[in-house]
Amino acid sequence: MYTLLIDKNAERFIKKLDKNTRLRIKDALLEIQETPFSASNVKKLSNLNLYRKRVGDIRIIYEIIEGKLIVHVIKIGFRGDIYKRY
Repeated sequence: MYTLLIDKNAERFIKKLDKNTRLRIKDALLEIQETPFSASNVKKLSNLNLYRKRVGDIRIIYEIIEGKLIVHVIKIGFRGDIYKRY
């Protein structure tokens, strides 16, 4: 199992969501922690060593640090906002 590190901005975004959405995000993060490469709705972003997971209209952007077994969640946000940067 990988260690999950969540960026402060991602944590702030999660806190602003309603309870049901927060639970869906939590479940998605647990799935990423267990199987970061083969979790459902995961795609590798082109030209970057980043992955994204889709949870409805929300995207979770993360990187996998293989040598240390770490999944670093870089950003969580709505689809339109996420793809402006990535």
